[in-house]
Amino acid sequence: MNSIAPKTIQTAERFTYRSNVGATLFDVRDAMKTLKAALLEAEIAQLDISCVEIVVAEILNNIVKHAQRDMEEGWFEIQCSFVASGLHFTCRDNGAPMPGGTPPGGPLPNVDQPKDDLPEGGWGWSLVRTLSTNLSYVRVQNINLVSFNLVSSSKR
Repeated sequence: MNSIAPKTIQTAERFTYRSNVGATLFDVRDAMKTLKAALLEAEIAQLDISCVEIVVAEILNNIVKHAQRDMEEGWFEIQCSFVASGLHFTCRDNGAPMPGGTPPGGPLPNVDQPKDDLPEGGWGWSLVRTLSTNLSYVRVQNINLVSFNLVSSSKR
């Protein structure tokens, strides 16, 4: 199937995953495994699942590693809804706000250099911005809300 849309009517229209309190990278791994299983069940194209994995894992890893650094009561939630053009995601967490009140920006690092000279950081949010559409961030009552769409590979 070449579309981000559920093939069967029995497939849920919305997927939700909420981490345990005290979220860790193990919770991120569990969230990603659970999300991938739901997308496979909905018969989403593997290319689209790969895109989901890159974007969602980057956002969740940043939540746990940065926004919730040294937090004992940190949690995150991810929701995925099927929409006409693909998938709509909302990620919520109770971590620190994003610096400057916006997701990091900037272009991908320069790759026109020897492999050993490539920077280790600076790829994540550039990939999120490149692969997603309608990316937005707001903070409401001490909760971070990141939302974005991923367009089906058949519509890119």
